[in-house]
Amino acid sequence: MAPATTVRATGPQNLPATDALRAQLVTAYVAFTHFPARDIAGTQPGSVFYAYLPSTRTYWAVATFEPRAAAAFQTLVNMQDGGDIGIFSRPTGAAWKMQGVGGIPFPCSARLLPELQRLWGLQSPAGCLS
Repeated sequence: MAPATTVRATGPQNLPATDALRAQLVTAYVAFTHFPARDIAGTQPGSVFYAYLPSTRTYWAVATFEPRAAAAFQTLVNMQDGGDIGIFSRPTGAAWKMQGVGGIPFPCSARLLPELQRLWGLQSPAGCLS
């Protein structure tokens, strides 16, 4: 009888987005953008993608954020044209850090790792610069 072997995933692993994760991403988004926390309602439904990349021992996430109805005019302006999209990373054992805004067009491989785009089924639109 052959000995049992353990197969370890080496590619990115898709993970479920929880309410706790969404709250942590809002906190990181507010810290990065300096928008008043009271202006951000949360993440848009279905917009949070979350994964673990074993090769770098890093968690990654992408989310689109919604402003509150009473958000400041400047927050609303700054959230246009991809300013409402955040790209985040978190090394194992550390806090979430926003790496940058998604921008328009989104997603582009210059902003989001191609292996994460493939995992999440996100295609680079025309107009992305490599």
